[in-house]
Amino acid sequence: WAFDRPTLILVTHDIEEALFLADRIVVMEPNPGRVRTEVTPPLARPRDRLDTEFLDWKNRLLVELGHAGRRPTSDEAFPAVAI
Repeated sequence: WAFDRPTLILVTHDIEEALFLADRIVVMEPNPGRVRTEVTPPLARPRDRLDTEFLDWKNRLLVELGHAGRRPTSDEAFPAVAI
């Protein structure tokens, strides 16, 4: 994947997953799905979820989605881990 760089479309509701994997992120509006915004975070690879720039981009997307300052749901606070 890192060498061929194929085009992939990944649909996720997880902001960290989107930032970790994507070169371009499209935020959609609900019902009907319309593009709200599109961003291309200039994050170097490999990406570190604890990096200041990564966390800044995460906060930007939370603000864009209107989730800044809200308490996380139990699924967000304690995400499931496959074992």
